[in-house]
Formats: sequence, structure tokens, C-alpha cells
Amino acid sequence: MADVIQNKLFERKLTLKKKTSDKTDSTENFSYAVCLVNIKALGVRTFSYAIPEFMKSRIKIGQALLVPFGRQGAVNAFCVGFSNYMPEGIKAKNIIKIVEEKPLFTSEYLKLLEWVANYYCTDLITVLNAAIPLKLIEKTLKTELCVEYVRDFGATKRQLEVLEKLKFRGKMSLVDFEKFAKTTRATMKKLQALGCVNITEEEIYRNPLDILNIDKTENLYELSPLQNEVYQGIKEKIKNDNSSKILIHGVTASGKTEVYFKLIDDTVKSGKNVLFLAPEIALASQLTKRLAKKFGTKDVGIWHSSISEGERYDVWQKLYKNEIKILAGARSAVFAPLQNIGLIIIDEEHESAYKQTSPAPRYDARLVAEKLSELNNCPLILGSATPDISSYYEAKNSGNLFKMLKRYNNAKIAPVTVINMQQYGQAAYKRMISIPLQLAIKDALDKNQQVILLINRRGYSTYTQCQGCGHVIECPNCAIPMIWHAKDHVLKCHYCNHFEYFPDVCPNCGCDALKNSGTGTQKIEEYIEELFQGYKIARVDSDVMVKKGEHIRLLDSFQKGEIDILIGTHALFTEDVIFKDLAFVVVDEQHRFGVKQRLELSKKGNRPDIVVMTATPIPRTLVLTEYGDMSYSKIDELPKGRKPVDTRVMGLNKTSEVIEALKRKVSDGSRVYWICPLIEESEKSDLAAAEKRFEILSEIFPSQVGLIHGKMKEDQKDAVMESFKQGQISILVSTTVVEVGVNVPEATVMVIERAERFGLSQLHQLRGRIKRSSEASTCLLLYGFPLSQTAQERLNVMRQSEDGFVIAEKDLDLRGGGEILGVKQSGFTSFKLADLEFHKNLLLTAHQDAEMILNKDPNLESPRGQSLRILLYLFHQDQALETYKAG
Repeated sequence: MADVIQNKLFERKLTLKKKTSDKTDSTENFSYAVCLVNIKALGVRTFSYAIPEFMKSRIKIGQALLVPFGRQGAVNAFCVGFSNYMPEGIKAKNIIKIVEEKPLFTSEYLKLLEWVANYYCTDLITVLNAAIPLKLIEKTLKTELCVEYVRDFGATKRQLEVLEKLKFRGKMSLVDFEKFAKTTRATMKKLQALGCVNITEEEIYRNPLDILNIDKTENLYELSPLQNEVYQGIKEKIKNDNSSKILIHGVTASGKTEVYFKLIDDTVKSGKNVLFLAPEIALASQLTKRLAKKFGTKDVGIWHSSISEGERYDVWQKLYKNEIKILAGARSAVFAPLQNIGLIIIDEEHESAYKQTSPAPRYDARLVAEKLSELNNCPLILGSATPDISSYYEAKNSGNLFKMLKRYNNAKIAPVTVINMQQYGQAAYKRMISIPLQLAIKDALDKNQQVILLINRRGYSTYTQCQGCGHVIECPNCAIPMIWHAKDHVLKCHYCNHFEYFPDVCPNCGCDALKNSGTGTQKIEEYIEELFQGYKIARVDSDVMVKKGEHIRLLDSFQKGEIDILIGTHALFTEDVIFKDLAFVVVDEQHRFGVKQRLELSKKGNRPDIVVMTATPIPRTLVLTEYGDMSYSKIDELPKGRKPVDTRVMGLNKTSEVIEALKRKVSDGSRVYWICPLIEESEKSDLAAAEKRFEILSEIFPSQVGLIHGKMKEDQKDAVMESFKQGQISILVSTTVVEVGVNVPEATVMVIERAERFGLSQLHQLRGRIKRSSEASTCLLLYGFPLSQTAQERLNVMRQSEDGFVIAEKDLDLRGGGEILGVKQSGFTSFKLADLEFHKNLLLTAHQDAEMILNKDPNLESPRGQSLRILLYLFHQDQALETYKAG
């Protein structure tokens, strides 16, 4: 019955009390209060309760209430709305009492949450559950005994000594005072009986910033001419339009943060509060530390999913009492009830981390912040070195774009080097840490410099496979390989957090030949500790950061130079993470990090050396190797036991022959992928549709064909994938949703229909779904007619090679190398520097000449340098001098 009420209520919008002085528009007009309760078996839910007559003039949005709830008796709840609707035959129970007259949140706050629910097509309950800490509903406060001096009449000599210390210290925690005065609880109780002290139980405020141990604040830095120009410009914009949306396009280390701080200082001095968002928890923690150093821990708060519920509750209380002036946090902080907002700042606004994709509610914190700015009539400041294209376009056309395109003090960017693992792999430590890498790390450590090793995977090994049958242990919920965490001795799924203890034998065949393969941060940490004993080595990933405040401690230690080698992930890219003496950086899987991210990292430290590794280099990277800006090498060996894929190309007119061949394969127990470019047939395209192919194959292979595509629900896709994995179906018809994250070693055949319409990288990635066991595998590329010259060349290179570098080189030929001096990763340059085919003999001379100019005149200030600046300006490349060095 409760579910009926629940569903009916949310067919209509909640009527939120309006902020008005009109007494006729009051809660007296409503019969029911919509209350948010927290019941363990049900989660956070809302239910309607009748408002007694004597409460109608008193009840308000945000008040704590006591309501009846079945066998649970009286439970705590909060009023979140009002209604006059109740289904027939249901009698609502009365609210028992109002626990707190003063509301803990406002109707304006609920209006924001209701907007989120409507905009993102979800229910208000889900948004409330994400926004409001459970401790608010549970009302379980953390308290401690405090002691306060009253008088000293009647005390003994020893008691007088204790009282004198208390008189000097003032009111404080009883436990802390007993330690300070070296006294006992019995003595304190005697003093209480004499009336000399008061001992009271009081609520504790758990401040997450206490870990920072900041005793005094620092003055704001004096702004540079460029910083001041931007600051004054923004200040003038805000003066003319208080609800401006402003973008600061500033390169890394240009000093955007100091401009933020000056704007924050102005806002706080005007009596208003500031919301400051960062894309990730580690970055938000670093940002909060810098804010606390400038503005003090009393006025600064932090809000993200890793602080405890108790801390969230305490921060909530301070926010409601308007005791926090500056709130910093990750995306969830946009839901914090910060009052009297005068400024909202979103740093690194381009980051996808501002979008919550799972669990619900799915939202973009940037859009929610924009709505929050509108509701509070306050400016919204966006900042980024690589702005989102829509933000840039909007800011440029509205005149709200401010540029900071020079690094502070014109600091230089580090060169990039690529290590040839084919040449050095055999001699590498455990075939992982090459000799040149070991020497480079040792050289940096001998100079008392710091080293970062970037690995894009946490855990020890990325998958566990049986050497007997080829079975890979996967998560039962997500159908992806489980990650081996050696220190915890468990296999974990990094998507749903499911874990299992490492099995003694293969769960598929009972063989005891289980092998962990792949590399994660834990393995690299172990190898580095073996190689560089006696040095301080630390790892920064979500496995390490379980302990409260651990990320703050680690990054603070690294900044102070207390850590020699840091092994970590993307969190290290942000400009808020500062290094004392960074000299050497290793980036694994270069293509996953992006040009701009690698560039930002290369700017840290005093020209640190960078080594990048990748299986699929972007065309632009290959061009840089040709021009001499990067040296490279490749490893083209398959893992032990793996066989090459037999790739064949044939026309669609041979489809019937392919199906006949599949009949033989399926009868032998093989499993087959059949990939189609479209989900359903379209009048606008003649491309193959997965649904139509599924129908055709289902008639030929009854009960043996499954279908998955992007429009299906996750549970439906999971069920079909599980059937394919277990061998209950033999043929899986799919769109490109299986391109990544799918591992079925038993699948040895792939058919890609209309393969000429796929890109080279996508074809290479799809083909990678087979070739995952010691069995021979076959990939059939079916093309339609007529076949263009470019399409024919793409299919030919797929047939001839499985080498990612060879395929990338062909991609370079077909798609172009992008802007040599810019960040475009494909296409053709807007002007030609040289033709690789005819001018190879000139490239070395040109490279040496450019290197000489950059070494002797890095700022291009000489007459020749000024001429080069004009040339670059004429071709709109003057801001690209730095980006090309990031590979």
C-alpha cells in the first residue's frame, strides 16, 4: 500500500511552500505533509502523513518530524512538501510531533533538487537520496563530555591545582582536560559534586580539515600583470551583470587559481559565500588545502563522497547555520545546501568527471551549477586549459572569455622520449622495467629529485586465466575480468566492487594452473621497491585512499619532498598537485591520457623527462617521430601461446557461403561474433542492421543466436552476454558495444558486416575480441559494393597485419597527421612544413635548426625569433609552441 501512495504522489509535482509574506498562502491550506524517512529495509523513501490541526500553522519545509511507521513505531522524518491528494480507501496516519521547529533546509533548496529530477527525467526520491546525508534523517549525533570552570570554593589543595588549569584553558573536552591536567574521572566527578565544575554532554563538530593542522593563514599572492588584467576584467563583468557566466582559458601553471582566490576574497568580504568545484576527490582535497591556508579552516568546508556520513552531517549543519563561507568539493558538492551564494567556480570545467553516469541520479554538475547560479543570481566562473567547445563558443560570443595563455614566469616544457622495449625488453627487470628507465630513475634520485610512474590500472594483475582451458575469471555481475589484488589476496571487480578470494583451482575445468597476467599499480610498486631499496616509495590510487584523508597526506608528503617515487593515476595531472622537484615521468598507454593531459604533466617540475608507452599511437605521434621530435620503437610479439588471427576479406555476395562455414564451426563447438554497424534498418542508409541479421540467423540456427545493442537495457545485455559466455548460445549478433570490455576466450570467429564502413582503429579493436586463447581464430571482413579506393586500402591493411603500429601508420596515410604545432590528432595541416616523401634529407637540418633556436632563444625575443613569431601568428599557430612537445 505504501508503494501505491509513493507512485501516486510522484505522478504530480510536490507543492513546495513559496517564500512569501502572504499569510493566505500557508501550510494551513494542505492536509498532508510529504515526509522523507529512512527505513533500512526500504532505503530513503517519502510517505504522506496527515497534518493535525494544531500543527498546520507551524509545520514547514525542512523540519525534523516524528512519524509512525508500522512495527518500527515512531521514526524520524523530514518534511519535503505538501499535498491534498490521497488515494481512495487509504487513511493517512497523523504526524506525532515536530522535533525541531527550525528547518534544516529550505524550499528553495528543494526547488533545485526538483529541477534536477525534472531535467534528468528521474524521480525526486532518487535525487533526495543522493543529496541529503542519511545522518540528517537518523539524527544520531556524535557527542562528548565537556567540562567548564565554575568556582573553587570548598576544593582541596590538589583540586585547586586542577581547577586553576581548567580556569586557564576554559571550556574543553573532559577527556582532553584529564590528559592535560593529569587527573582522573573520579576527581572530576568530586569537583562536579562540589559545584566547582560543570560537566555537560555536547555535540561534536567533526571537521574533515583538522587533518591539515593549519594554525595560521597566509596572505594572498600579489597578482602578476596578466593575472591582474584578467581579475579586473572579470570584476568589471560581474559589476555590470551579476549573473554572468565567464570562462577563463588559461594554460596550465598560468596562475588561474590566484585569480580565483582574489575573486573569492572579494566575495567573502562582501558577505556572501562561495562554491568551488573540482572534477575529482583528490583534486578537491588539494584545492581545499590551498583554500584553508589562505582563508582558514573555520570558514572553509569540504564535500565529497569519501568523507564519512557523520562528517557530511556536521558540514551540513554548519552550512545551514551559515558558518561556512567557502565550500570546495567534487561534483556532489553542487547539492550541498550552501546559503547566500555569491560566486560559483568550476575548475577544469572540460573534465568528464563532472558527469555522474552511475548510479542514478545521472547528472552533469556543470549544468546543475548553472541552474544554481540562476537561482542565486550570482556569477559562474569556468576555468580550463582545454575548455569544452560549447563553453568556449558561448563565452567567445558573449564577450565573457578571458585568456591566460602564458605560463607564470614563462616556465619551459619538458622534452619527450620513447623507449624501445623491443630492443631493451629482454634485459628489462622482470621484462617490465627497462635498463634505460632504471638508469634514468637512479640518476634523478641521485640528484635528490622526484620520480612519477603513471599506470592507468590499479590492482596487481589485470586478469587471471587458466593455462589449461583458457578460462578467464570474470565478475558474475559485470562479465568483465576480475582484477587480482595481491596485498588483499582477493579478486575484485572495479565496476561493482564484487570480490572473491583467489580460487585454488580453475572454476571451469578444475585445473590448478591459474596465472595472473597484466600489470597494475601494485605490481609496479612491488618491482620498484625491489629495485630501489632504501627510497621512500608511495602509491596513489583508490585502493590506497580508503583511509580517511590518506590522499591529502600522500600528496602533501610528495609536495614536501618526503616521497622519492610516486606511482599513481590521472589525479596527478591537475595543476593543484604540486611537486617539489619532479624530474622523470613514465606514462603507460599514452593514447588513453590525451595530448593535453600529457602536456599538463610535462609542465610540472623543471623540464622533467617523459617516457610514453602505447599499443595504438595516434597518427600525430607518428608524424612527430618522422620530424625527429620523438624517437620510438615497437614490440610486435604476441603473448605466449597466442596465435595470429586469420583475417579474410570478401564481398557481401559471399554471405551464404559464410553462413555455411559457420554451420560447421558451430557444430564443432565454436562461438561466433557477428558485428553489424546499425541496430535497426533505416530508409536513409543501406547499412546492415543487427536486428534484421538476428532474425535471419535465428531461422538458420534456432535457439543458438543472441542479440545485443546499445538500446537494450543493461540487464538484458548482461543476460545475453552470460548465455554467450556459458555456451548456451553459439552466435552473438551485436553492434560495436562489444568493442571494449568483453572477454570470451571461447569465441574464435568474428564476422564484421559492411566492414568498409568502419575505421581502422575500430576494426582492430573489434578483432581483438577474438585471439584471446591458444585456439586458432578467424575474422571475416564482409564489404559492400562499390568499394572505394580508401576502403579497399583499409581492408587490405587489416588483412595483412595485426600490428597496431603498422595499422596506425596506414591510418596516418589515410587520415593525415593533424596539426604538427597544434592539438588536432588527425586531418591535414593548415600549411605544409615539408613533404615527408621528398624532403626527408632536410628534416634533420630543420630539426637541429629549430632546436638551436629554442635552446638559445626559447622566448623568441631575438630579431630572428620575432620573425618566427610573426610567421607563427600568420598561420594561427602562435599558441601551439608548447603543445607539440607532448606527443
